[in-house]
Amino acid sequence: MERLTGMDAIPVNAEAGPMNIHITALLVLDPTTAGPEFDADHLYSQLVERLPLNPLIRLRILQKPLRLGQPVFVDDPDFDVRKHLHRLAVPAPGGPRQVAALVDDIHRHRLGHDKPLWEAWVIEGLADGRLALAVKFSHALSDGVGAVNRLLPTLVSTHPDGAPDVPEPEPAAPLPGTGGLLADWLAETAGNVAGAARVVGRGTPQLGRAVVERLFSTANAPRRAKGEDDDPRLRAAPADTPLNRPITERRTNAFVDVELDRLRALGAAYDVTVNDIFVAACTTALREWLLANDAMPDAPLQVFVPISTRSADDEAFNSWSLAMVRLPVFLPDPLERLAIIHDTTNRVKTGRGTGGPAVDVADLLQLVPPNLMRVAANAYVHDLAAPLRPPFFHACFSNIAGPRETLWLGGARLEAIYPFGPLFQDMNVNLTAVSYDGKFGLGVAGCPDNVPDVWAITDAWLAALDELERLQPE
Repeated sequence: MERLTGMDAIPVNAEAGPMNIHITALLVLDPTTAGPEFDADHLYSQLVERLPLNPLIRLRILQKPLRLGQPVFVDDPDFDVRKHLHRLAVPAPGGPRQVAALVDDIHRHRLGHDKPLWEAWVIEGLADGRLALAVKFSHALSDGVGAVNRLLPTLVSTHPDGAPDVPEPEPAAPLPGTGGLLADWLAETAGNVAGAARVVGRGTPQLGRAVVERLFSTANAPRRAKGEDDDPRLRAAPADTPLNRPITERRTNAFVDVELDRLRALGAAYDVTVNDIFVAACTTALREWLLANDAMPDAPLQVFVPISTRSADDEAFNSWSLAMVRLPVFLPDPLERLAIIHDTTNRVKTGRGTGGPAVDVADLLQLVPPNLMRVAANAYVHDLAAPLRPPFFHACFSNIAGPRETLWLGGARLEAIYPFGPLFQDMNVNLTAVSYDGKFGLGVAGCPDNVPDVWAITDAWLAALDELERLQPE
């Protein structure tokens, strides 16, 4: 039995209405490298053999009585990998849009809590004889970086003839009884009391100083991003656009990849990071979408940017913090947008210009009772005050560092990885990328009732890279 942290439990406690908090990863395989015997049947057999070796795959959620305290993960004594595996065929001609249409339906449905929080689909019929594997897993089970480090090694190896180096799992223990769950709740409550004291001790003095400085001093205010003092629009409340309309249950997805060296070269040319180039291209893509839909705002967009805090030996289910970044989407000059984005992300990384208390969000979430989180999530989904407040966020941009080397599954080469992240009630688009084997794979998830053509966003993202290449200094 392993208790979830407040951060881990968000996808369990906060799923409400059309808001499903899971990740879907599309893995494309080249079976020709493994010989004629590697077909969809063979891939399915490989999954049946390999997946149960990972203990994460066998974990299911167990709630405490009356949902007192955070839920726990337990080994599922009735685990059957075949209950999680499915097969699909892509309609002809088996191109990216046909594959994405299958992912649309996979990504839209919520994972049940009566069995381990994942499912997988073997997809055949891709063009050129490729096979694909779509894996959907709850964010409670892992964040994106954790999936690369802890889930992916179950399936693949770094040698064509290699097998995953995963130890045999221990036999499942009996499910804990009511007494054990209540004892865990008491231990959790005692820990939360101590945690609350730490949060108050760390946060209150800094919060007080921040309030005093905000009220009585502007001389020492943090320097704003380049150009922000000159353009009052960058200080305005986040814009109201179709990107923050209430989502529905439907999902639509698109994907594309480029050579990672393209982004590295652009980063070097402009003296910025690869992530800055990624965010700038995403900003341009949303700008082009807003222009095409006659919805260009005169205020910034606000974007949710998860930042991994996972170390090499981190075994936590989730290790990340968040930043809320405002994007100057209304500025026509792509180089000016890039400069502002670079300055903003640099201040986020260094902690400059936050203007608030340095209290870890994970520490705060640990103190929120699950039942209160459920009430808050339902209130958020049915937010009648949404037209009266600024949007919380318009989009999510996430950049995941993946494996650098070529990976293999039973001799079949893993060609590409495309991730698709969750949407929130007033966030209609998620752009998540993962680097792998010299490629940079972008997956875009959207709500088609508000963002009907996410392929236009991937096209605009590619065009944004082309534009930066044309404008780069000699």
